[in-house]
Amino acid sequence: MKDKRELLLSKYKDFKDFNANFEMTDKIIQDFIQFGTKQGVEYDEEGFEKSHDQIVYSVKGLISRNLWTMDGYFLVMSAIDEGYKKAIEVLEDKTNFKDLSYYK
Repeated sequence: MKDKRELLLSKYKDFKDFNANFEMTDKIIQDFIQFGTKQGVEYDEEGFEKSHDQIVYSVKGLISRNLWTMDGYFLVMSAIDEGYKKAIEVLEDKTNFKDLSYYK
């Protein structure tokens, strides 16, 4: 990451640009797997496939955190967080709050 930091910061002007345009390539994923293996983590292909999206978004989120702030991590992860997406859906539907005086 250290050697790629300046390259990424020059390519993406801010978090919004990074989040919209950064793609986890096969090379990045393979580098991640190799890093884990070198650290003594045994590669489990079946487990990796089951957790693929979670891993990809986690790595993207961690890269974002290292470039900008922890907020970036959570914003990246919210894209696959079903609980978060449901909460936003409920909050945006004003009919869920029709009995509250604020919405009358």
